[in-house]
Amino acid sequence: AVGAEVGDVVGRNSFITGAELQLMDELHEFIQRGGSAAAFKEMRGLNQDQAPEPDPSSSGLIPSAADFMGMLSSMMGRAQPDKRLSYLEQLEQACQQNWVISTSDVAELLRVPYETVEQYHQTGFINGSFAFRPAGRLVTGELGWQVEKYRGNHLQL
Repeated sequence: AVGAEVGDVVGRNSFITGAELQLMDELHEFIQRGGSAAAFKEMRGLNQDQAPEPDPSSSGLIPSAADFMGMLSSMMGRAQPDKRLSYLEQLEQACQQNWVISTSDVAELLRVPYETVEQYHQTGFINGSFAFRPAGRLVTGELGWQVEKYRGNHLQL
């Protein structure tokens, strides 16, 4: 359980209702099973672009379940920007700066095993909009890779 208290506003402390506690417990259990807050919101039918209707039975002093879900929705809207494509910016920078990057860095950026990158040590490879050409051994002993923009059947110079 989340371990929240149920009650009224006391001094500067406010507490949640039994229904809100149940909702928090359900969210906690959902996350413990591998779910996310975003998936929980979707399962509950919340839309981030749509503010929830205020609960007419709420005094305004203690947030209702709808108010709580609205706060959860609002917090999810302020979540960190999606980082799944940030590797493209890093590859673009390596390309523009003419950097030679290590096999382990390429593997990490592409989210593939080291061995997958290393197997192309003679020919190089293309992944998405980038071509990776072997550029010799680095001081660390790893193979270095030159990153170039790939446009169809030719490389951008």
